[in-house]
Amino acid sequence: MYHTDTFVKLNRKILDWKWYQDATTFRVFVHLILKANVFDNDFQNITVHRGQLVTSYGHIAGDLGFYKNGNINVEPIRTAIRHLKKTGEITTE
Repeated sequence: MYHTDTFVKLNRKILDWKWYQDATTFRVFVHLILKANVFDNDFQNITVHRGQLVTSYGHIAGDLGFYKNGNINVEPIRTAIRHLKKTGEITTE
């Protein structure tokens, strides 16, 4: 669970990051950072550790306003997640 009274630091080196120019990938990455657990938490009898997040493509797309013809569009989210996994920025289970 994320807490609205906490903050994250963002190093200016991110301006030189490979995905900085890819608006969708950058936005998804920052969204994941902001939504990640601040403390260990239990979700459906599974411990979700600090820095982890339980979500789906659909939830991310909805949170970020990715709609096409009135429906949630998960394709840009899938692509962004694939980019971030490929370069080791995130892992998924």
